[in-house]
Amino acid sequence: MNYHPNTGVHYAHVIPGAWGAHVDVHATWSKLARIYPWISVHEPSSVFGASDEKFPLWNDKNALIVVWGGVPKVRKQENRKARTALVYSEAIGAQQNMLPEHLKEIERLDKAIAEKQYDVVLGHTPWMVGELEKHDCKSFLLPLGYDEGVYGSPRFEGPKLYDYVYYGSNVGKRLLAIPFLKNQLGERIHDISGCFGRLVSSELDRSRANLYIAHSDVQSYSTWRIWQTLGSSAAIVGEPGDSWPLDPARHMVTLETIDWVNACDVPERLMKILQEIDLLGIARLAYEEVAKKYTCEYCLREFLVPVGASLCGR
Repeated sequence: MNYHPNTGVHYAHVIPGAWGAHVDVHATWSKLARIYPWISVHEPSSVFGASDEKFPLWNDKNALIVVWGGVPKVRKQENRKARTALVYSEAIGAQQNMLPEHLKEIERLDKAIAEKQYDVVLGHTPWMVGELEKHDCKSFLLPLGYDEGVYGSPRFEGPKLYDYVYYGSNVGKRLLAIPFLKNQLGERIHDISGCFGRLVSSELDRSRANLYIAHSDVQSYSTWRIWQTLGSSAAIVGEPGDSWPLDPARHMVTLETIDWVNACDVPERLMKILQEIDLLGIARLAYEEVAKKYTCEYCLREFLVPVGASLCGR
């Protein structure tokens, strides 16, 4: 087993490898694992429930096991020597605004924390870290970061075939908002829901904007979407939320939160954005100021490596 030369920690990531929402996460950390021998990537099926012989990292006091995807049950503190970190990417915030499925995830999170399955929980943004700490857990910041090899690079001079690309799970207020917007704007909205990976990146690159409509009125944001969009020449146009590290006044176009009073005004607003705002300029600014700084290497070095050092380093 290899360990980080400065912290003495092995960083083992448990990420679903199946084609789906975590395909870009898996690709990012698999690439880093090929570069750094002190990083490894494992399938959940080879870790959860595995014996010490099949997954010896459970009893390595210098291992940090980083779990991505849901809130799976892992060994409690007394049954392992390794430290565990959960990357929490579900909606969080005011519970009265959350969907039932997200409330169930919060319940699973609270149970896992109470049973000491996880030593720390990692959030994508500073605001999210603060929200996680309200659940009586130690929390640290870990943005995924941008990687050209995973997301591609923007083709700012390429042709635009679509105005708005939309993708997302068909839940919450999207059940009414998205059909309404499609009815009003027709082919100006190109729906690629159910697509993942490079297909999303290529469709974004051929579009003027990535349209983000939240599933519910929570501040937590779909952060995978930020890194996907930064690899394209599209700008994010969407409802307000916790969009760090994007500056909402500089790196995206923010709509008013959509409700049943102002919904009829949204199609007109979306048309005016196409006519009056330099979306390509906003996308270029986001790429130059955010993507080039928050690379996956930067996020590894500045955020995850120190977490391992503080938990189980030399």
